[in-house]
Amino acid sequence: MRAKAGRGSAVDAVVVAMAEPGGTVFTSDIKDLKALAAYAHDVSVFDMSQ
Repeated sequence: MRAKAGRGSAVDAVVVAMAEPGGTVFTSDIKDLKALAAYAHDVSVFDMSQ
């Protein structure tokens, strides 16, 4: 996932992978996690920083 997304840490990738399939991630690190989720199976990412 990280190689395809071109961003995010190993921890970010694990968080997204654990949300597969059909899970949701709530974060303030929206850019990295959304990029990773684009390569995951049915993972939604919501920005909690607003």
